[in-house]
Amino acid sequence: IKSNFKNTCRNMKALIGKKFDQATVDQHAPFALSPLVEAEDGSIGFKVTYQGEERIFSASRVTAMLLTKIKQMAEKWLNGPVKDCVISCPGFYDDSQRKALLQAAYTAGLNCLRIMNEHTATALDYGIYRNRDFSQTEPTYVAFTNVGHGNLSVTLAKFLQGKLEILSSEHDEGFGGMEFDRKIMEHFAGEFEKKFKLNPLENAKARLKLEEACGKVKKILSANTDAPISIECLMEDEDLAGHLKREDYEAMCEGYRPRLQKVLSNVLEASGITREDVKFVELVGCAPRTPWIQSAITEFFGREPSKTLQMDECVARGCALQAAMLSPFFTVREFQVNDVVQQPISIAWEKSGDVEMVGAADREAKGPVQKSSVLFNKHDCMNVIKTVSFNRAESFDVTAFKKVKDEDQNLGTYHIQFDRLADGSNRKIKVRTTVNIHGVFTVESATAIEEEEYEEKVKVKKKVPKAKKEDPAAAPPSTDAQGDATMNGDATAAAPAEGAEASADAKMDDANAAPAGEAPAAAAADAPTDGAAAKPAEEFEEVEEEVVKRKTRTKRIELKVLPPPFPGIPDENKLKEYFEAELAMIDSDRMIQETLEKQNECESFVYRGRELLSGPMKDFAEPAQADTVMAFLTETEDWLYDQYDAPKSTFVKRLEELQSKINPIQQRYTEAQQRNEVCDSALAVITECRQLAQSPDEAYAHIAADKRKKIVEDAESLQQWLKDSMTKQSLRKPYEAPLFLCKQVQEKAKALQKQTDKVMSEKRPPSPKKEKKDIEGGDNVPEGEQPTTEGEVDAPMGDADDVGKGDAEQKLNGDANGDVPMEEPVQA
Repeated sequence: IKSNFKNTCRNMKALIGKKFDQATVDQHAPFALSPLVEAEDGSIGFKVTYQGEERIFSASRVTAMLLTKIKQMAEKWLNGPVKDCVISCPGFYDDSQRKALLQAAYTAGLNCLRIMNEHTATALDYGIYRNRDFSQTEPTYVAFTNVGHGNLSVTLAKFLQGKLEILSSEHDEGFGGMEFDRKIMEHFAGEFEKKFKLNPLENAKARLKLEEACGKVKKILSANTDAPISIECLMEDEDLAGHLKREDYEAMCEGYRPRLQKVLSNVLEASGITREDVKFVELVGCAPRTPWIQSAITEFFGREPSKTLQMDECVARGCALQAAMLSPFFTVREFQVNDVVQQPISIAWEKSGDVEMVGAADREAKGPVQKSSVLFNKHDCMNVIKTVSFNRAESFDVTAFKKVKDEDQNLGTYHIQFDRLADGSNRKIKVRTTVNIHGVFTVESATAIEEEEYEEKVKVKKKVPKAKKEDPAAAPPSTDAQGDATMNGDATAAAPAEGAEASADAKMDDANAAPAGEAPAAAAADAPTDGAAAKPAEEFEEVEEEVVKRKTRTKRIELKVLPPPFPGIPDENKLKEYFEAELAMIDSDRMIQETLEKQNECESFVYRGRELLSGPMKDFAEPAQADTVMAFLTETEDWLYDQYDAPKSTFVKRLEELQSKINPIQQRYTEAQQRNEVCDSALAVITECRQLAQSPDEAYAHIAADKRKKIVEDAESLQQWLKDSMTKQSLRKPYEAPLFLCKQVQEKAKALQKQTDKVMSEKRPPSPKKEKKDIEGGDNVPEGEQPTTEGEVDAPMGDADDVGKGDAEQKLNGDANGDVPMEEPVQA
């Protein structure tokens, strides 16, 4: 930083996504090294010199460069590509800052799974490893106090087994280690100015030296009561020397104690619990190591704060756990994380019409003037969708804003665009809003709800009377006398039977006696009138008939939502341009790195060559050649100091020239160093092969003598060649080219070894098969005939029927002892 502080960008975390204004610049100017200017998108940017050109990079683009470097480090350590990530941010980040962080991740080639609040990541790292210590029903309340470099965050979390819920979180932007460093810097700058009439805070380089020394003083005072400071040549060759006591340092920071107490009180008030309910207080960050901060926290909660977390790494560890939980490639213990909205979010609308707020605090708002209503209250759960219904005849705007320190912070105006109906009537518009997983408020969609009537033909079943049909089997009555007599006779004969049936019915009626007065009436009703017979009931049938019906259906039309512009958030085309520019910068950095490596390689080759030529390789170069090479090395050394801006190809070409002059000398030196060892190894191989070929062992008796003789001759020939070559080589000068190379000797010895292994590993041929002989050792027996041994007689085969009969008789008569098989008792 000291050598290139004018091109050093820092404090991007505090500046990203913020609109350029003089108040913000003045607040961060004392710690800015490069000038803070307005970027092309209206946000705060850094003015630097890049590749000889003056450039302005926004804080978002500089953050993308930082993420690119972190990505490269992770890929090198993991030995693989990195695509997904979880990035943390302070809880007070507004929507524009979170969106700028998302765009920075995209520019760096990363897929950001979640923008996670720092306090939520800390609570996740704390809770997931203590899950078994929590109860399933009784909550455990833990307070996290995070004092970082530039902000203060106090969070109260509720833990149950397998669940984390953020109850409240309060912040103080500007309360942190940077402010404590400023107090110490102002103290020593005042002493220096009082003594030398020079103010080091007005000089960027002197201010950087003073800041570094004051940071060390602050760390020393965390464990000691007194800390010295000493800076040589702080400004205009004047030195700074002094010391600071802890009580003086705490007196400087006394004004920050009420701010800390206020944040602690606010977080308890917002959560609705008491100090006694808080079971643990954890310290996070570097600044809480300061004793006065710990004493202030102890005084407020009435207990000593805990330091069980890794104070510098717990946020990063929580993000890593969240990334593993969101990734499909890792299995993580089930642990639910519920984060909350940090500030209340409201919406405002104009023009007349009715509006229905689904899930909002204000259910109705009517009138032609601008209206507003709270949509998300403070500490409401994130990632929840809320719907707002409007009655509008034409396009309209919805403005979202957030309450920050009793001031309305505009989150942007969303334009809901649709066409006006022909009759000018209102349409019901449903707008879906949410605070997503990144903590960003957004209008997800807008839908027009319309009801329309339409006609539809349906089939209806209807009952109609059946058509009467005559029975063809029924014959008309006969008109002759005989037929009449027959019919009368039948009627007379049937009368008694009918009377008997009526009598039986009467008895049944008596058994089931009806109440008095009802039976006569029923009988009178059932009795036929005027003696006429009862008519049969009319029959119906069902038929299907098409009917036209008018129905109403709901029609949903997706509308276009135009998001608002944010400072530091480029459009899609500009974002692609930034992404390509980042890739070009990565490629440029790679080329610069490779160029520096080649430049360093040339310089190292010069120093190494000079050392060898004046030392062990001195005798392997001719005197004239040695002088020429040494002169070229000196020339190259001077040439390198004038080639800082030369391309990579220039250094590659120069390195090849150096190698062409040094390598022959180095090769002769290397050959001389290895020659004796290689020749001794070759002689050992020759001796081994000769002894193996001349071995009288029975295992090698089957190998042909001429093959073994050939191995012996080749071994003796190679040994003689090696002896003659070594004798001639010993007569040559060291700087003369060698008669043979060590590589040639190794190849010849390897060939002899291969030849010997091939010959001496031949398998013994199989022995011939012996012919079969008779048992007595006589002549060969013809195939198919077997000799008969002593005592064996060919027994004649009996009749098959006799054999079967004998078996049957044996079964009936029992065995040879006369035993008769007993019958098994019969079971009943």
